Amino acid sequence: SLGVEIAPNNYTQRIGKDGVLIVGVVSQGPAEKAGLLPTYRNNSGQIVLGDIIVGIDQEEIENVNDLTLALEKFMPGDKVIVSVLRNNTILKSELVLGEAK
Repeated sequence: SLGVEIAPNNYTQRIGKDGVLIVGVVSQGPAEKAGLLPTYRNNSGQIVLGDIIVGIDQEEIENVNDLTLALEKFMPGDKVIVSVLRNNTILKSELVLGEAK
């Protein structure tokens, strides 16, 4: 498990992006430890998009199904490189997978 809550595919499609939008991260979970950012509301009440997962190791992630299939190849404790889109820039973070909940 990455330790994230994700949005349905139609959210990223609506904003014209491929990937999987992070809407929440589990406290002290793998994603939070790796510095991945969730979607949130700022002080003005505007929604600020979180990171969009676009890759796991060498695999491109275009939707929730791609993410699920990519993660099935790994076990808890495995290290993966997660590529995310943040502010139109691709960032890579190493992450140690946790137990699926």
